Amino acid sequence: IITSTRHHDAPSITALAAKGGSKKKKASARTTRGFGAPPPKLEDVLAEMKTRTPDNANDVNCPCGSGKTHGECCGPFLSGETKCLTPSDVLRTRYTAFTWRNIKYIMDTTHETCRDYREDRVAWAKDLNKGGMFDSFSFVKLDLGKEEEGEDENESFIEFKVTLRANKEE
Repeated sequence: IITSTRHHDAPSITALAAKGGSKKKKASARTTRGFGAPPPKLEDVLAEMKTRTPDNANDVNCPCGSGKTHGECCGPFLSGETKCLTPSDVLRTRYTAFTWRNIKYIMDTTHETCRDYREDRVAWAKDLNKGGMFDSFSFVKLDLGKEEEGEDENESFIEFKVTLRANKEE
């Protein structure tokens, strides 16, 4: 048996190959960092986190206050079927995502220049889950105000008011 190990700046690759009359196939093992379990995937971490999304979310009034059902309003945005086209779309859908604890949508709609943005999405999701989803409050109301264009097509300003109610400690 010949064993060869190559070391690069990229993840190490160890290849083991049988030599001689054997008809064994080549096998390779790939690791990214030493031994042990691989790092958790974002999807797995998010699946373990609680949500406030009702089972019948598409049939209930949307939390953003549009008067439409969630399925007709913010639902297609939160599911990724539709992209936000206006600043008010972004504001309404993020309000709904906070209301129902949709951590992935909050991360997906945070611009990389925002101070809250993090490259390590797993750590970011865990931090949001721990203290960034306003769990001690109930989301009561979103009021959208005046919307103004910014200096270019990527900038707009919206006046808004969010009403929260502190939850009673039990």
